[in-house]
Order: sequence, then C-alpha cells, then structure tokens
Amino acid sequence: MIIRISFLFLLFFSLVSNTKGQQLKISYYVDASHQMTIEKVNQVQFEEAKTNQLNFANTNDAIWIKIQLPQNNKNTLLEVANPLLDTLDIYRKIEGKFEKERYGVYLPFSKGEYETRTFLFDVNDSEVIYLMCSGRFPLEIPINLTNQKEFNKNQTASNFFFGAYFGILFALFMYNFFLLFSVREKVYIYYLGYLVFVGLFYAMLTGYAQAFLFPNQTKFNSYLVTILSVGMVFIIEFCSQYLKVKENSKKNYWVSKFIVFLCLILGLADVFLDNVVLIALSQVLSLIISLYLILLGIYLLIFKKQKQARIYVLAWTGYLTGISLLILQINGAIPSNFITKNAIFIGSATEVILFSIALAMRINKYRKEKAIAQKNELKQLKLNQDLIKNQKEELQQKVEERTIELKDTVEELETSLSIITTQNDKITRLHEGVTSSINYAKRIQQALLPFEKRMAESMKNHFVLYMPRDIVSGDFYWFSDLGDKIIAIQSDCTGHGVPGAFMSVIGINILEEIVNMKKITDPSQILTEVDNLVRYSLKQSENQGQDGMDMSIVCLYKNERKIELAGAMNSVYLIENGEIQRIKGDKFSIGGWRNQGNKTFTTHTIFPKNTIYIYQTTDGYQDQFGGVKNKKFGSKRLTKTFLEIHQQPMKKQEEFLRTTITNWMEEAEETQIDDISIFGLEY
Repeated sequence: MIIRISFLFLLFFSLVSNTKGQQLKISYYVDASHQMTIEKVNQVQFEEAKTNQLNFANTNDAIWIKIQLPQNNKNTLLEVANPLLDTLDIYRKIEGKFEKERYGVYLPFSKGEYETRTFLFDVNDSEVIYLMCSGRFPLEIPINLTNQKEFNKNQTASNFFFGAYFGILFALFMYNFFLLFSVREKVYIYYLGYLVFVGLFYAMLTGYAQAFLFPNQTKFNSYLVTILSVGMVFIIEFCSQYLKVKENSKKNYWVSKFIVFLCLILGLADVFLDNVVLIALSQVLSLIISLYLILLGIYLLIFKKQKQARIYVLAWTGYLTGISLLILQINGAIPSNFITKNAIFIGSATEVILFSIALAMRINKYRKEKAIAQKNELKQLKLNQDLIKNQKEELQQKVEERTIELKDTVEELETSLSIITTQNDKITRLHEGVTSSINYAKRIQQALLPFEKRMAESMKNHFVLYMPRDIVSGDFYWFSDLGDKIIAIQSDCTGHGVPGAFMSVIGINILEEIVNMKKITDPSQILTEVDNLVRYSLKQSENQGQDGMDMSIVCLYKNERKIELAGAMNSVYLIENGEIQRIKGDKFSIGGWRNQGNKTFTTHTIFPKNTIYIYQTTDGYQDQFGGVKNKKFGSKRLTKTFLEIHQQPMKKQEEFLRTTITNWMEEAEETQIDDISIFGLEY
C-alpha cells in the first residue's frame, strides 16, 4: 500500500512540475587542458547539443557551453539546475563585448544573482551567452530558459515535493528518537544516525543545505562523499542489528564489517583528497551496498526463516530501484527527467517509512512476548507458592522430628566432649614432654656441631647457612683442623627431624673416629670408611636397612695451594677467576645394604693459582618449591646465585642466601620441605 502511494505521489508531481522548457540552440566544447579563455574559445568549433539537459557524467574536463539566445528576450531568465557545480563562469555578450561573472558551490550563497538553490541569471538582452562549467561531482548541466512566473511555479511544486520528503524524515526521526529512550536499543541509534546523514546528503544534493543550513560555510560542500559514507556506515550497522546477522550468519557479519571499513576509508579519503574518482567510487559502492543488503535480506528470509526480513527486503527493493535510476541518469545512460531524477527520493522515503514500521512491529512483538512471559511468570509464581507452602509444612514436621533427635545427639556429644577434653589434656601433656625432649636433643646436636669460634680460628673467611626444617635436623656440617690440613664436611642424612638427627649423631661420631683418631685425610678413603662403619653400626647386612647419608668432603692443604675433594651424591662448587665449576659427587650414598663392596669413591685434586671460593651444599636449597610459578629453585639458579655473590663478604653471602630462599617460599606461600644447609669458605 505504501509503495502504491509513493508512486502516485511521484506521478502527481511529475505532471505538476515537469513542464516542457523552450528548446535552445546550444553547443559545447570540451576543454581537457583547462587553459582556454573566452577569446580562444570564441575561435574554436563547438559541437551542437541535441538537448537542453547536457550530461558529461564523471569528468575532470572543463565544459564550455555556447547558448544562442532568441531575439526579444527581455525579462527572460536562464537557469542552470545543478547546485553542485564547483565553478560556473558566465560570459554575456552585449554590444559585441563579453562580461564575465563567476558562480559556484564554493562561493557564498549570497553571491548569487538570485538567492535560489539552483543558479539563475538575467539574460539582459544578451545575443549569446557562454558558460564555463567544471566540478568533481557528476557534470550534469540542465539548462532552462524561463521567466519569473514560470520559475516560481516550478519552484513551488519542487519545494512542496522536497518539503514532503524532508518532512517525512524529520517526523520519523522525532518518533524514533522518543522510542529510543523507551526501548534503549542500539538499533534505534543506527537508524537515527542514518536519517540524519541521508537527509543531509540529499539536502546537499538538491541545494537546500547550501541555501538554508550553511549558506556561507562553503567548505561543507566538499564533504559530500564523507557524509554519504557515514550514512552508509549507519545503515549497514542498522541492518546488521535489525536482522541479527551476527547470530544468524557469521560470514555475512564479517562481510558487513569489511564494507563498513571500506566506507570509512572512502569518507576519510574525501576529507584529504579532492578527486572525481572518489565520486565515481562512492556511486559504485552505494550500488554494491544496496544490492548486498537486499540479497542479505533475501538469504535470511529464505534460509533462516526470518519473518522480519520481508519488510526489510521490500524497503531495499524500492531504494535499490531509485539509486539505480539515479546513477544511470547522472552517468548519461538514461534520459534525465523528473522521474529518473527523483525516483531516489521516493525510494528513500519508502525505505525509511518501511524501516520505521518494521521497528514498530518489532516493539509490538516484544510487547506480546513480554505479556506472554509475564503470564507464564505469574503461573509459575503460583506453582512456586503452592510448592513452598507444601515444603514449609513438610519442613516443619521434619524440624520437630529433628529437634527430638538433636536433643539426644547433644547429650551424646556432651559425653563425647568430656571424653575428648580429657584425652586432649593427655595429648597436650605428651606433646609438651615430646617437644621438651626434642628441644633437649637440639641442644645436644648443636653441641656436637663445630663451634663457630674454633672454625673462625682456622678459616677466617667462611659461613654456614643452617636451616633445619624441624626443631632438630638431618643435615650436619663437620670441621677438623689437623695442623697441616683442614677437613670440611657437609652431610645430608636420611630423613629429617628426630630420625635424621639420630643419623647425624652417628655420622659425627664416626667422623671423629676416622679423621681425628685414625688421621685419615684422603676424602675418598674417608667416604669409604664412613660407609663401612654406618652399615656396621646399623647392622644393615642383617636387617637390610637403607638408612644412610649423602656427603661432600673438602681437604685444604695449609703448606701448599692444593685441594682434595670427594662426594657421595653431593656436589662441590668452585669459583676461581670469575668462573664456576661444579664437581659432582659419585653416584653412591653412604650406608644401605645394597651395593656392598661395589662402591668406589673418587678423590679430585685441584691446584688453585688464585683465591678460590668453595661451596658445599645439601639438596634442600635447590629442591625447595616457591617463586611465582611454584617451581623448584633448581641447581642452575643456585649456581648463578653463587657466581653473583662470591665476591661479597662471607657474612653478607649467608644473609643473601637466607633471604633469597625465604622470599622464594613466600612468593608461592610454600613451607620448607627439607633441611637446608650450605658450607661456604674462601681459600
């Protein structure tokens, strides 16, 4: 019904305003160089035009037009009905001389001879008139010879037609503007944006914007393609939201985003470039977008069964027809008349009306869905109330039953609590006794470890990092000064806490016997002797026990620069001249019934030329979990740490190592998993 009314509307105004103008004797000359003057042009051969409606489409050339006026043309007006000409120079020949006046879209509106939206001039008894026209917009030059009465009649009809068109746009804008605050959906924002920019575009295309909106701000006239591009962005986003393209077709959703990107590029290019090619590209892009959007609607209507796409397709059909006729007409493919010129406005008006109807139908659909949802909610609410009532009665009955059960349970719990309290008191006393015993064992273990004062007398620069996991430790360090040699030992016993502490006592006593009594100083021989005595002391050949210890031994010669060292599983780190070396221990632990008689320990001999830094460590430091990623500290990181700190004072090194491992554990909120000890010395 709306389409029929629109075409009747078009037919009515075509009959009212499409009066047949007087056929003029017009000829033209194409100036591709833009170098011609009126004197030169007056000497060249012009080509005769077959119509008053000249059309040169998209061209960069300057067009010279020669109009031979009839005699007796007093009170006659000449109209050039294209408001988008960049330059329009008029030369009137009066009494054999040419008088020039310049007009154009980039001159203030008030500079025109008449303040009309098209270019209008007095003939002034001219014998002949020359026009020089150029512009970056399609160079269509409709020329009419008229009078004031006839011109006013045509303008009244045209103003009524375009007033109706812009009035429709304004009414739909205000209606949907208020709906936006009611429904608060983005689709209305895109629709309103499209109305604003499409209205502004057509107002500039017809000259009404230059006449009424910005008569003196001529720079706006150069942004026609930008305004069209922004309008296309809004309509594409509107269609995408309205048809729910993202949910129904991911591929088409990204195609629409790509087209939006092209529109933005075209609009941005129009701001910085002034080229007729952009106008041609905008025409092609407009046609492609219109065709794509109508095909998108057909696809969703047929394959996705979207009922709302029916009005959408109908709207785009009218608009596609209008824009196709407009592009064909401005490029000279079809004749220029009222229908071909104004079909785009009928199509555009039909489109925005149908889109507005579609949005209104969408609101009605939402209201119906909301009413049904409310009805279902009320029904469900009643069911829930009945269910709650029944559950409340059942719950009340269960509460009464549970209350009786709880009374019996409370009595049982009170009895149990009394028993638990008594047992807890016993456990507390036992714990205090055990803790007291372990603390006493700690004092014994510490008494067995070397005294710091005695170590300092023999080794001026050394440190011991000693961090038991529990009160007592399975790690121990041992030291002996034999006069010409110093023996430094670092050991990690099986287990930690009390079992480890027992093993450390055994290890210390064995070392006292081997080194201080038997005077054995070769590191590998010491390891062999300790292995034999541990297995003997713990009767491991009989009970097949596996308790033992890992150990590293360093023997420092006082009278010469010589170091002997050996290890059972434990490594020794040496740093000389800024280079670090790791001496790995043999792959045997001390003790254990396996590998009896098959263990061979190796003594490594070093002859340092300069100051050397020696680090003996158990595996507790490198195996500690922590850090941001809660990983082991690792031997590589420990090696790097030794290298970074080895030139610092020994006390500073011990503090740095202690702080580093503490922070490492705190970063991951980890607790210490093993005993930690490091013996460092400078030789």
